[in-house]
Amino acid sequence: MVSTRTGRLAEADDRLGFVVGLHKTGSPSIWLAHALILLADCQYHAGGAGRAREALEEATDTLDQIPGPGIVPELAAAMRGRLLAPGRRAAAYGQELSEREAVVLRLLATGLSLREIAAQLYVSPNTVKTHIRATYRKLGAGTRAQALHRARDLGLLPRSPG
Repeated sequence: MVSTRTGRLAEADDRLGFVVGLHKTGSPSIWLAHALILLADCQYHAGGAGRAREALEEATDTLDQIPGPGIVPELAAAMRGRLLAPGRRAAAYGQELSEREAVVLRLLATGLSLREIAAQLYVSPNTVKTHIRATYRKLGAGTRAQALHRARDLGLLPRSPG
C-alpha cells in the first residue's frame, strides 16, 4: 500500500481498518485475510507488534475457513517471519544476526528439522543451511545445542523454564 511505503502509517492504518470492516460484513474471504495481513504489516511498521500479531492471527483464522486460498497463506507466513524476528541482535564477537538468521535460530529452538524450517519459511533447505552456518559462526558454536545455549546466554532466546 502506498501510504505504508511512504511512511503515512496512520493514514494506512485508517484505510486498512475501513477495508477490514467492509469485508467482515460478509463470509470469510481471501480479501479479508489479505486486508488483515496488510493491516498487520502497517501496524508492525508503526511499532505495534501486539496489534500486528492480533491482525495476523485473525487473518490466519480466516484463511483456515477458506478452501483454496491461493498465495495469501504465503503472505501470512512472510509476515509471521517478520514478527518472529525482533530485528538484528548482536551475537558473540559483536556480529549481528540478520533478521532471517534470528528467525531460523528461533525455529531451531522449537526442535523443527531443517526441512521443516525450510517449509515454514518457504525457502530451500540449502538456504536454511546457509543461515544456520552463519548463525553458528556468529555465535561461535559447532552444534545446535551449543548455538541455542549461547543464544540464551546472550539474550537472543528466552531461557527454558525449569
